[in-house]
Amino acid sequence: MNLSIILLLLFRGFFKYLFARDIGVSKKGGLLVSIISGFSLYNIVWTISSLNIVSSMIPFAFWATRKLYKKQSRKRIVF
Repeated sequence: MNLSIILLLLFRGFFKYLFARDIGVSKKGGLLVSIISGFSLYNIVWTISSLNIVSSMIPFAFWATRKLYKKQSRKRIVF
């Protein structure tokens, strides 16, 4: 396996764990979510495609969006 593929799998799993913990899942549950979804059939089949890079950013986008949403203030709302 290429080092970039391994790093993408770890990146995806790490942010899936953080997102799961952020929505209230326990530590063991977050680890289980990270492992199961990180090595799901979709991720394994598309590891060679460039789609893998984009799909690796989705857990980060969910986690970052939730963090921004939780820290939202009236000053940050743009009409």
